[in-house]
Formats: sequence, structure tokens, C-alpha cells
Amino acid sequence: MRYILAIIIAYFIGNITPAYFAGKLLRDIDIRNHGSGNVGATNVWRVLGTRPGIIVFIIDMLKGIIAVAIGKALGADLGGALAGCAVILGHDYPVLLGFRGGKGISTSLGVMFILAPWVGVTGFIIAMIIIYTTQYVSLASVSCVILAPILTALYAYPKEYIFVGLFIAILGVYRHRSNIKRLLNGTENKINLRKGSFFKR
Repeated sequence: MRYILAIIIAYFIGNITPAYFAGKLLRDIDIRNHGSGNVGATNVWRVLGTRPGIIVFIIDMLKGIIAVAIGKALGADLGGALAGCAVILGHDYPVLLGFRGGKGISTSLGVMFILAPWVGVTGFIIAMIIIYTTQYVSLASVSCVILAPILTALYAYPKEYIFVGLFIAILGVYRHRSNIKRLLNGTENKINLRKGSFFKR
């Protein structure tokens, strides 16, 4: 029963969508109808600016941290792992927004920060290097989700956490399938770090 409770609580924590509320509060818009249509930090950065994007990124990451902490309190390693998967699903497919959510990267990072800290730190550093050198947020995201199960295994974390890493990799690649196509075609959006805005290559 405690595992089911952890899953339910984590899923609805994932349903908290700061990107959606930022659009409503700052411009009275539905963020899903602007930019990429994604309910996440990158699209908020694109549509609303740098500061809202950073705030949304932090809140989305905290969702993962809080959900896993509750899961671990309720059911140790397995509870934390189940909660980690559930909060990402809640972010990507929120019932409160008609299952139109984000791509789960910030929340996944929060999950790994508490489940497997070294994986979270390594992934964050790799992502920053890729973004800085290529200006492709999507490339950084896809690279890091693919590395998640590999790094979790290399750092010898529990098998439950390796499963979470694999879950993050599969779902993350699936959610970025359109970005992957654009990367391969050379038409993906870049981020201009100096201006805090996005531009089309």
C-alpha cells in the first residue's frame, strides 16, 4: 500500500506545472500554444525570458527531489524509485492539463540528484558543456538521458535506481523524437546564451 501511495503522491506532484502558471501570470497565455508548445523550462525561456525559464527549471527540478524524498520515506529504495518514475510521468503527462506536459528533463535531473547524486551532478556538468559548446539544449537533454542508466550502473547504485535511469532514457528519447529529427536535419532551435533568447539556425 505504501508503494501505491508513493506513486500517487509523486504523480500529482509531477502535475504541478510552473510553466503553465508562468504563462498565465506573466502574459495571460497558455504556454502550450506558443513556442514549441512544451510545458517546460526551455519553452518558458523561449517565450517568456531568461528569469522565468530559470525559475521554472528550479521548480521542476524540486518536484523530482521532493517526490523521491517522499517515496524513500514511504518505501526505502524501491519507494524512491517508483516515486521517481511517477513524478516524471506526472510532469510529462499531467491529467490536470489533459496529459499535455513537458519532456521531463528538469524533473528527471531532480530525481537523479536525490536517488543517485553523482549521476545527477555528472549529467548536469555534461549538459552545461554541450549547451555551451553547441547551443543545442535538446542535444544536451538527449545525451544525458541516454547516459543516465549507464552512469547509474557505472557508479554502482542499486538496481532499482538503474531501472529509473533506463526509464528516464526511454521516455526522454521518446519525448524528444521530434527534436532528434531536427538535429539530424540541421533545423533544430539553438539557444543564444548571451542574449538569453532563442533563434533559428
